[in-house]
Amino acid sequence: GRVTDVWDKRSISSILRKYFCPKLVKDDFTFTDDKLYFAPPEGDIFAVREYIRQLPVEDIPDVFGLHSNAAITFQQKESRALIASIVE
Repeated sequence: GRVTDVWDKRSISSILRKYFCPKLVKDDFTFTDDKLYFAPPEGDIFAVREYIRQLPVEDIPDVFGLHSNAAITFQQKESRALIASIVE
């Protein structure tokens, strides 16, 4: 998407603050409480690719600092859009 207003900018800034911080370079830093998402340690490209392959296909809202209800809201919006496209 695009940043179209002050609220978009505010949301993006909030999310990026989580990813661009001094704690990121520490080995024990994780992006989520379940410790699934973390910055892989320095190494070869094959290790990084393997780490990426083991990640879930769909990211959980927690990765972006959002409440788990964000997934429900997204799914409802997608369902409404699908139904609307079928009815038209």
